[in-house]
Amino acid sequence: MQFITYKNFKIRAETAVTLGKFDGIHLGHMCLLHELKSIAKARNLATAVLSFSPHPAAVLTDTAVPLVFTATEKLHLLNEAGIDYYIEYPFSRKFAQKTPEDFIENIVFTQLNCRALVVGDHFGYGKNGAGNVMLAQKLGAQLGFLMHALPDVTHNGTKISSGDLRHLIAEKDFAGFRSQTGRNFFMMGKTACDAKLLPPPGTYNTIIHADGATFAAATHINHDRKINIKPHESGQPAHFVIAGSTRNPQDLSITPGGCGLGPAMTDMWVAHSLVGKTIIEFL
Repeated sequence: MQFITYKNFKIRAETAVTLGKFDGIHLGHMCLLHELKSIAKARNLATAVLSFSPHPAAVLTDTAVPLVFTATEKLHLLNEAGIDYYIEYPFSRKFAQKTPEDFIENIVFTQLNCRALVVGDHFGYGKNGAGNVMLAQKLGAQLGFLMHALPDVTHNGTKISSGDLRHLIAEKDFAGFRSQTGRNFFMMGKTACDAKLLPPPGTYNTIIHADGATFAAATHINHDRKINIKPHESGQPAHFVIAGSTRNPQDLSITPGGCGLGPAMTDMWVAHSLVGKTIIEFL
């Protein structure tokens, strides 16, 4: 996967594109990725995910927005999903003034070489989020790309959002997090960067992946965000907890309702396949 973080890029391959903040990569995002890959395969297109950095809300409100998943963690998930291009476009107040037409024509169509755009029903873009699906369809017809709009994915009747995930983490509700993402909340590395959202200080049951091994441990988060890991003494092999069930790592597979997601999409976060990295999953 190619990771792009600068403004002046041009993708040569024709692409199927989805876009958004993708913080948390929850089931709604996963449905977009599933549709993106399906359309790309049918039309022989490369896949591209367009996101923004810093987080738009942080820029527009001058307030820090802790990230459910850092760029490194999102790269891991999207790479395992088989995405070809991940773009974190530099976001600024000046960029936020772009008209919807300018954004679609000059960035999505010209720079990303978009031939199919996959978004949610309530997709907004351009200055003040003034652009909508109907305008994107009109622009697509003029420029030469197809629009695919998907309905919102809900949980207990409420649209799944990254804001909800932040609340679940703050409440230490990791089962709730799993129900809305299909995976455990995790962090990569033993040291959290300042932008990473962590659970409140305390001790947590976790699964650790390090140096090719997977084991259960008690992980303590201090008030200064330092992290200490103490392996459990039982000696039992670690199991993953997924959507409320316990499974062996080799048996990973979930199918979120309504998305048709099988192992190809849900295995994308499997941490124990990484070499030389430490992954902490919260149970």
